[in-house]
Amino acid sequence: MKRIYLDHAATSHPLPEGVKEAFCDAACLGNPGRSGHALSMKAANIVYETREKISGMFGVMPDKVIFTSGATAALNQAIFGCYNGGSVVMDIFAHNAVLRPLHALSQQTGAQIRCFSPVPNNPVETVKRFENCLDRNTRMAVVNGSSNICSAILPISLLGDICRRRGILLIVDGAQCAGKTPCNLEQDGVDIYCVPGHKGLQGVMGCGAMLLSPSCKTLPRPYLFGGSGSFAREKNMPEALPDHLEAGTLPLPAIAALGAGVAYVQKVGIEEISYREEQTGLHAAEGLSVIKGITIYAYPGATFVFSHKNISCEDIARQLDAYGICVRSGLHCAPLSHEHLGTPRDGAVRVSTGVFTNHRDIDSFLCAVTKIVS
Repeated sequence: MKRIYLDHAATSHPLPEGVKEAFCDAACLGNPGRSGHALSMKAANIVYETREKISGMFGVMPDKVIFTSGATAALNQAIFGCYNGGSVVMDIFAHNAVLRPLHALSQQTGAQIRCFSPVPNNPVETVKRFENCLDRNTRMAVVNGSSNICSAILPISLLGDICRRRGILLIVDGAQCAGKTPCNLEQDGVDIYCVPGHKGLQGVMGCGAMLLSPSCKTLPRPYLFGGSGSFAREKNMPEALPDHLEAGTLPLPAIAALGAGVAYVQKVGIEEISYREEQTGLHAAEGLSVIKGITIYAYPGATFVFSHKNISCEDIARQLDAYGICVRSGLHCAPLSHEHLGTPRDGAVRVSTGVFTNHRDIDSFLCAVTKIVS
């Protein structure tokens, strides 16, 4: 049975050519930056080359590409490492990787967390709502570049301009838009951009990055302490980046895979990848829209959610899996988003296409859904 993978918002699959090979080759090397022998030096070169590839894509310096275990770790580092009083603004499409750190921050510090509702495809209204949510004490904004349950993209550059003018630190959750929507941190007014390696950047699980803009005036405080391969006699973490924020052994195989994934994205082009994914996603949404009992929620595109009036989302996902079709059901770690879109209490079925998804895959998916609901 051929597997049809429609769960790219969770992780990309299959891997582009060269990614698996990069991962496996790096697993046979030494510890990067810890020794002077050939295997260690080759590993260190791979790490630096990956920093360079990422820095070129997002307009930052290589030393301001801070590797983490994933986007969640990057967001936690940015939020807790940069908070220095005042209120914090977030958006209704926030993932739990933002919701939960901000909730914990509020409990620990008493910080007021304010939330605004963007209006996708309406930048003017979104900016208005964002500004109305700010107050004189707002010092930080954490916004979602793109939702993980629908194709709602925020006007980051417009929000960045407001934040720059008002001295507000702007942190962007790039989990769903990195590698799919162009972003130059300096030009778009983003201070910190947090990305996973295993989604739009086409790498593997286990590695992400926190990117610091050249204009970012707030250096995050480290919350992980340990060996850095430099200044070993110092009791504090080294002041120089990236060592200041990278304690312990880096996930070399995942970093190597990320470098190969970024090279693939740059070769194909972000615009082309976005176009392919949107076209297959829209094809799926259009096909579902004529099936009796199906409700498709707002902003369909490469990613969207749907439900059936009589069949639970879990049952639909389970039956689709029996047809060899991979989707995800539930609340997708985004409860506010589901509440905002008005999905059932148990959530909905998410369809998220990828660069390798084709129209035949979507036709098979639509045929399976038709059989399930009838």
